[in-house]
Amino acid sequence: MKERHRQEWFGSGKKNKDGVGEREGIVTAHKKRKDQIYQQTKNGIQDARANIKHAYRPQWQELGRRHSRERREFQARETRVSGKIRNAIDAVVHARKLDPDSSRGFLGGVFNYLTSSTKRADALERLHKAQVRELSAAQRSEVGAAIKSLKGERSALLSSARGPFLSERAALIQRQATDKQQLKSAWRRHNDERKRAFEASRGFAKSKQE
Repeated sequence: MKERHRQEWFGSGKKNKDGVGEREGIVTAHKKRKDQIYQQTKNGIQDARANIKHAYRPQWQELGRRHSRERREFQARETRVSGKIRNAIDAVVHARKLDPDSSRGFLGGVFNYLTSSTKRADALERLHKAQVRELSAAQRSEVGAAIKSLKGERSALLSSARGPFLSERAALIQRQATDKQQLKSAWRRHNDERKRAFEASRGFAKSKQE
């Protein structure tokens, strides 16, 4: 009975010729189901990341082409005085996009950038990096939303699987308790029979002796 009860909880551990467990206990079966749910969610997250990355690829390619084009145009303008002025004006515009609350005046900003080609190039590079961060944040946000949704589905599946397990668990506890009680009763009857048999044997021996 003890071995059968253990197997009802945890299974026999034996496998048939096909490698399948001959008997699967309710704890083992529930763990297996949970493992399947977690693996399903893990696979879903991997697929979501890959799909979203694939969906954003055209945007990343376009951003890369635009940045390359803007760098070439910047370098071409740097060969002319009027081009340097244009780059300085653009640098101020870029800086204000990144810091709308900047207190620096427009003309003062232009003059500041006119004094250094490095500052003008840095302003364009800072804008490009900010645009990369913005697109990257949008992609991460979409991935995060997908993961949150998948984990929500996982919680629902785990909750759904737990209900039947608790029912089976309660029924098994009751059934095994009944088994134990029946066995105790059987042992009591057996001991009573042994006692009666022993008393009868003693009586017979006494009678024979007398």
